Amino acid sequence: MLKTTLRDQDQDQDQDQQGRDQDQDQDLKKVVLIGLETKTRSRDPHPCNTVDTYKVNCANVENLWVEVLKQSKKYIIGGVYRHPNSNVKEFTSKLDCVLSNVNRRKTPCVLAGDFNIDFSKIEVNIDTLNYVDMVLTNNFIPTVLMPTRITSKSCTIIDHMYFCAGGKPTVDTKLLSSNFLQDISDHLADYIVICNTKSQVIIERPFVRILSEKKNRNLQIT
Repeated sequence: MLKTTLRDQDQDQDQDQQGRDQDQDQDLKKVVLIGLETKTRSRDPHPCNTVDTYKVNCANVENLWVEVLKQSKKYIIGGVYRHPNSNVKEFTSKLDCVLSNVNRRKTPCVLAGDFNIDFSKIEVNIDTLNYVDMVLTNNFIPTVLMPTRITSKSCTIIDHMYFCAGGKPTVDTKLLSSNFLQDISDHLADYIVICNTKSQVIIERPFVRILSEKKNRNLQIT
């Protein structure tokens, strides 16, 4: 289960730029791992491994990617925060390369965060349309299409959550996803639950044939 509540952070410049970047990475890592429950047979208390392979190298974009093992099945989980003043075209191009790489690995992936790209503007904004086309082309399906930031004057869908099945999808995977209607932030938190509905097949032993078909015919004749 993954719950993400990415929020806007102060962009003031500190004297120690490296120290600030490390603090932001740690904050984003906490956000990505909120609500992530993983049970493994390993004794390692930290089953999540940070992976820089999928890093989106784009200005004013913070992102963190981890790989987690759940019952011998690997999942990729990404958390993204895109500053509202960053270039949408550049972000779409850079994210396209990352999602294409993830899609080729055939590993299930959950991507979530505050993208500051309003889904409701898809019919009036060409950059939003191109962004959505790019995400769908890479087999990332949005799981939440309800407003995530609601004010007295506006209602926007800027917090996104996507799921990529990784390879051939199966009917045994069921997704439960929605918003938490709580005022813990000015954004509603998204969540997703990935369920394995595959049931154990019990093969029943057939009744032992006491008489063969030939003997049955003989009995019917007599």
